[in-house]
Amino acid sequence: MSMLEGYELTDPLPVGAPPTNAETTYTRYHLSSVKSVEGNAYDLLVHPNGLCIVRLSPSHPLCQGDKDAKLDVQLGSAVSEAVYRKGRGPRLQADSLLCRVRDPETGQEHALHAAVQGSLVDVSLHLLNNTLSRRQLLGGYLAVLDPPPRELERLASEHAKVAEGTPRIH
Repeated sequence: MSMLEGYELTDPLPVGAPPTNAETTYTRYHLSSVKSVEGNAYDLLVHPNGLCIVRLSPSHPLCQGDKDAKLDVQLGSAVSEAVYRKGRGPRLQADSLLCRVRDPETGQEHALHAAVQGSLVDVSLHLLNNTLSRRQLLGGYLAVLDPPPRELERLASEHAKVAEGTPRIH
């Protein structure tokens, strides 16, 4: 008996794209107001090995507007120092400043924070090279952190996992 038995060639294919690697591998958490600032929203992608990718949520004000607009970046002191060291970066707190980003369209300056406690592993080259655009914010990451296990437990208990049907991870 063939697996295709009972299907016609004219039957429609299932709707929707298959899940991305990021959607199947990472646990995604949404932090709606980092540092108690409404709209200062981040998405955290936690890999099974514990590494945490920090990204801006699509609802963050910096992700709104012209996707190709270049944003002015000023690195935080912890990130600036880490770039010149070998090995693991400094231990950051959730409120540690990664960078300040100025939106030339609105003139507003946004402070972007680590959002989770952990050792700095990597920083986006777009931040380091000051070549950041909204498109890169939506599809890229700010930093990769290695949080201690207790921080991952706190994250899981305080923040709900992102439910199905939310914007896809690229």
